[in-house]
Amino acid sequence: MILDFLTQSKEINNQSRQQKQKTDIVRYISKSKTACIIPDIAKQLKISIPTINKLITELLSAEILVELGKKDTGSGRKPILYALNKKTCYSVGVDIQLKGMRLMIINIQREVVRMKEIPDFILENTQACLSNIIDDINIFLSSSMIEVSSVIGIGISLTGRVDVKRGSSISYFDFIQEPIRSYLSKHFKVPVLVDNDTRMIGLAEKVDGHLHEVQDAIVINVSRGLGASMISDGAIIKGANGFAGEFGHMQFGKKKRLCICGKSNCLGTDVSGYALELDFTHAIESGNVSLLKSDNGSFDYREIIRVSMEGDCLAIELIQNQGMHLGESLGNLLNLLNPSLIIIAGTYAVLGDVFIDAIRIGLSKTALLNPLEKCKVIASDLDGVQAAALGAAYLSFTRYDLL
Repeated sequence: MILDFLTQSKEINNQSRQQKQKTDIVRYISKSKTACIIPDIAKQLKISIPTINKLITELLSAEILVELGKKDTGSGRKPILYALNKKTCYSVGVDIQLKGMRLMIINIQREVVRMKEIPDFILENTQACLSNIIDDINIFLSSSMIEVSSVIGIGISLTGRVDVKRGSSISYFDFIQEPIRSYLSKHFKVPVLVDNDTRMIGLAEKVDGHLHEVQDAIVINVSRGLGASMISDGAIIKGANGFAGEFGHMQFGKKKRLCICGKSNCLGTDVSGYALELDFTHAIESGNVSLLKSDNGSFDYREIIRVSMEGDCLAIELIQNQGMHLGESLGNLLNLLNPSLIIIAGTYAVLGDVFIDAIRIGLSKTALLNPLEKCKVIASDLDGVQAAALGAAYLSFTRYDLL
């Protein structure tokens, strides 16, 4: 029902004036931080009080709005507070990584209703993998006890390069005869949007994090891979097809490692969880000692991060080396874009000053003094595991201008 309402509202040439006014009311209330009263809605939307009363009544009957008591004005008649009905509008976010998948449902009031993590998931370019993704989403939705009619869309956060314009992945699911976006939309019978995972972290930061009031910033996602989400004049930069932000593939690498893109010297081969695993393994094989042990000689970067926070000297040294290298590379972006804020997000965000201080040292080597003085570097406050799924869930709300 809510999807039909929002879909009709986008067909501007065919909608009535009152339909547009109702849509404007819904969007205004959705973007408000608190429940709204009729006089404020009328003033902001420049609609008469009698018309607002009539439209609000219709939206209440359609169960799109609900009453939330009355506002205490201190004297006189207390006006009724209105909010969107959080039980009739949901969005789904799915974060698909190389290793692991996370699913999330949020309501229109941006509350997380349900969340699930599938840690043993492995992303592969196969029909079997795609079928598993569809099955996992179906099981997740059916177990949530939420009516499909109340879901306005599914946002997919996908690792790697994503052609946002077509809604397709460059690296995965190329065996189907259409973009993954349209393929999944047909299957689930709701709109599906697909975007890059780092950009989804940027969207989550923009809605819930440090970027709410910031116009120019860079969000660096340091997890198993490396990516950037760039915000200019309050908008996330996507590029012509959505490939903007491939920071990990800029030629700032020093170790001449071959990247999965087929080139060498990509920054992500020196600065990332994957690179940390290589560096740590090489250091152990060279005779260095650590609190972290392995029976098979392999190490997970998340465990390396964990022992660094427990005081492991080798882990700290390798992580700080990555931080300084990242800072040197970021200095070039700072000179180019002049952001007021750089946010370190992803798994590495939990490291805090251990990583941030090293980045600042690297920045001082390459960034111009004036833009560097005006730019803060901080760690994200969002959960690094959940941020991309949260951003993906917000995609559907942004599609209908509800955020």
